[in-house]
Amino acid sequence: ATAGFFRAHGATRHGRRYRRAACIACARAGRYWLQGGVVGTVRGLPSEAFDRALMASHTMGWETVTTDSVVGRIEATATTRWFGFKDDIVVRIRPTDSGSRVDVRSESRIGGSDVGTNAARIREFSRLVRAAR
Repeated sequence: ATAGFFRAHGATRHGRRYRRAACIACARAGRYWLQGGVVGTVRGLPSEAFDRALMASHTMGWETVTTDSVVGRIEATATTRWFGFKDDIVVRIRPTDSGSRVDVRSESRIGGSDVGTNAARIREFSRLVRAAR
């Protein structure tokens, strides 16, 4: 599934077509700079999941660009500590039969590799959303 996603988005193996994703080998190692993940299904209504996701984004120090609780979308910017690079984050919340599904994408604006920063950011966000009550 991962390989199909990256092939569909124009990635090449150690080539220069990195705008949508980095190479499959780097993706599997967690070093790609377009990182998307599913926090998963969380209990509660989408409005509750939205509040939990927004609280997690504030806890992580993200600068909120826009929020839409009706659509279930949060757009934010994170700044890396060392060099001050800006990374764009989009969180999407959708209703499911068993609660709400939370998807998150984090993408570096520049560079060929983020050295795992986006993947770590998504893991931390996931942990915070699941821990929030």
